[in-house]
Amino acid sequence: MRLLLVHQGWPDATPGGSELHVAELAVGLAARGHEVAVLAREGDPTLPDGALCEAAASPGVRLWRLNNTGRHARDLGTFDLVASHALRQVIATWRPDLVHAHHVAGFGSAALQSVRAGGCPLVLTLHDHWPSCLLGQLIDRDLRPCPGPAPARCATCLVESRVRGAVRVIAPAAMAAVPALRRPFERRQAAIGDLLRAADGLIAPSEYFARRLVALGWPQPRVVAPGLPLRTPVPRVPRDPAAPLRIGFVGSLIPSKGVHVLVDAVAGLGPAYALELHGPAPLYHGDADYAARLREGLGARAAALRGPFPAAELASRLAALDVLVVPSLWEENAPRVVDEAFVGGVVPVVSGHGRLAEAVRDGIDGLHFTAGDAGALRAALLRLREEPDLLPRLAAAAPRPPTLDAMLDGHESVYRDAAERFRSGIGRVGVVVLDRGAPERTARTAASALDAGVGPQVLVVHNGPGLEGPLPEGVARLRLPANGGYAAGMNAGIVALREGGCDRVLLLNNDARLERGALRALAEAVGVAGVAAASPVVFRAGDGRVESAGLSLGPALLRPRLRGHGARVAPAAGGEVEALSGVALMLSLPALAQVGPLREDYFHGFEDVDLSLRLRRAGLRLLVVAAARCHHEGAATLGTASPLRIYYAARNHVRAAEVLWPQTAPWHSLRRAALLGLAMAHAVVQRDVARGAALAAAVRGARDGWRGVTGEACGP
Repeated sequence: MRLLLVHQGWPDATPGGSELHVAELAVGLAARGHEVAVLAREGDPTLPDGALCEAAASPGVRLWRLNNTGRHARDLGTFDLVASHALRQVIATWRPDLVHAHHVAGFGSAALQSVRAGGCPLVLTLHDHWPSCLLGQLIDRDLRPCPGPAPARCATCLVESRVRGAVRVIAPAAMAAVPALRRPFERRQAAIGDLLRAADGLIAPSEYFARRLVALGWPQPRVVAPGLPLRTPVPRVPRDPAAPLRIGFVGSLIPSKGVHVLVDAVAGLGPAYALELHGPAPLYHGDADYAARLREGLGARAAALRGPFPAAELASRLAALDVLVVPSLWEENAPRVVDEAFVGGVVPVVSGHGRLAEAVRDGIDGLHFTAGDAGALRAALLRLREEPDLLPRLAAAAPRPPTLDAMLDGHESVYRDAAERFRSGIGRVGVVVLDRGAPERTARTAASALDAGVGPQVLVVHNGPGLEGPLPEGVARLRLPANGGYAAGMNAGIVALREGGCDRVLLLNNDARLERGALRALAEAVGVAGVAAASPVVFRAGDGRVESAGLSLGPALLRPRLRGHGARVAPAAGGEVEALSGVALMLSLPALAQVGPLREDYFHGFEDVDLSLRLRRAGLRLLVVAAARCHHEGAATLGTASPLRIYYAARNHVRAAEVLWPQTAPWHSLRRAALLGLAMAHAVVQRDVARGAALAAAVRGARDGWRGVTGEACGP
């Protein structure tokens, strides 16, 4: 396979566990005959954001480096235009068969969603809790474990320390009272949820972390444990029993790793205990003073701070230790350094929570202590010195960690399954484009639906006699003898495509144009159990603003409204809505069979609202898919200046309300009056039709709706 791995770093710049994992995965896959490239993010403030260059990498691996400090990210990191552009550029150059992203941070969920929209399967590995936590580790700024995302808790972690206490007190009530304050957090969770559910493969590095993700509400991932490459063992440095017990920490010196707990524990021990701290001290969420605080806590032991080291020296550093302490305050998911310690014959002493508690068996191959408790850690270290047989017994019981070959086998299995899911998850797709004498526009619309990765049957329905023109290759025609309106034309197309074997059909106005990847995203959405229909986010072709992200109907169908109408930016996440727009409407044909076809008596308008209500009343769901987009010219059928637009809107609003939501007196009369008032108000404020003609059309439409008039209008 031709693979692209995406991560937030590369070991030469950020030598963390996940970066080493990605590098070893890339090299291992290349050795097995795969073509492998990597896109790695860096955050150098001295370089312009968006700088993209190729760099030297391991043999057989092509490496692109993207500089992105995140200054242009929005929606709490879910959307980043710089990352989106760079990812599209690399994909266009490399043309991978599959993209495997190892972190959402630095790229954003929207950029990764675009991978699938571009016709490529997506696999995600979750190395930490970033989907649930902006800090990535589900630990708050005061280094306390967090039970999970909630707007008030998340807001507390985003503010400066001097006001954090006040925010912690005020935030819950403020979030409850002012929905706008919590919406950014809700949008973030929804956008990430959309991404994780859409991914063709989802990987967790340990059983513990998989359980934790599911408990937090995320989809079930597959477990592929990180493996270590086979290396020539580094001889251990012999220890004189009379010499100090050699205690070490290896990793990033950041507060969530709990290094200060180890420093406090060793401070109470004498010279029979030697300490070494190996690793960089990067900036931690704005905290640049942690290393200085460690140095102060070490006092006379300040030489224990050994600083960063090349990844190739890890084994030799471990060979000079007797004990590796992993005092993490956050619940580690797959701590690589523990496996390295086992291989190197070093006994791990770890915080007794998270994956650490499962990776190290207390009293068998290592020791546990209560996370954050320096006294408990000191007691464990004292045991290793005072019980002479304990250290060699624990070292002798070290388990054999997973191998790199086993890890590669697991990844290849996930890749095969992801590619198959990507191919099969779309079902058998049909597209109906409704035409009424606009051949050029219809041909453009039909062309936008010809997604080679989906292979749809595209059918243009000519709704009555009129002009016809050439269609793109592979697009079929169906000619109807008369114009029966939107529903009649679409129903005829649905029948033809159902007979052609389709199990889902997109209804597409001929003045709409799909963006790349929209057809696949919509087809996959209606393949989910319980989902009857899905629509893209619809943009106005004229000014690029949002036309609709679904509809809200209001009480008793009093005032249907376009969600998001006029917004400059599309919503970061889709989700369930009350109704969908007929501009571009993907239907599950089995679901449609439960409620019957589109009602043809409306002729023009409200057919989509009517169908949406019937589907929801059958217990089915309607979704707006944020990853799917289309652009709509609007009013192409009747023209913007036609009073018939006002007439049909008023008539069909009344009809839909009375058919779908009947009322008894006096509410029946009150609603009629309200609907007439709304129609007249719209006639007054709109600018396309002369006011007098618009008011007359609104009154006539409402009156015909009360009288039960249906079908095509007589006269203008």
